[in-house]
Amino acid sequence: MLVTAEVSASGKAVGAKISQSSGYPDLDAAALRSIAEWSFAPATEDGKPMAQQVVVPVRLQLDHAATGAPAMLATPFAVAGMLLRFLGSVILLVGFVRSIILAKRKSNLWLWGMLPLWLFTYPVFVARHWSDARRNLAVVLLGAALLCLGVYLAPSSLWG
Repeated sequence: MLVTAEVSASGKAVGAKISQSSGYPDLDAAALRSIAEWSFAPATEDGKPMAQQVVVPVRLQLDHAATGAPAMLATPFAVAGMLLRFLGSVILLVGFVRSIILAKRKSNLWLWGMLPLWLFTYPVFVARHWSDARRNLAVVLLGAALLCLGVYLAPSSLWG
């Protein structure tokens, strides 16, 4: 936005008006209030200060911390990403616990092999015990997909 200000010989803005609006009346009013507090170096003619008219570009930026709005809630994508991450994590945890229960039913060897290297041994377990593990595989894949979608939508809204 552009503000035209009348600067007195003392360097104070004595009158200001909007030359090019931001499109938002509240922002325009904030710019006029801001200009009224500025000090200018007055123009000089023959070494004497004199009044002049200046055009000042004004750029206003909303600071979420100053308004009290949490930065994380600034965009719908951040909220959606946070919710998808939470939901995906919960579903993935449920799938993990169910895979432990399924592995314990099959044998303790599977259980102790799956726990430390779950991401690597789980696909082998599912392949060997397809009839028991196929529903749990869907739960694990759904949780992982939601978690990845949440990270894609808002990479820094919750972690980092």
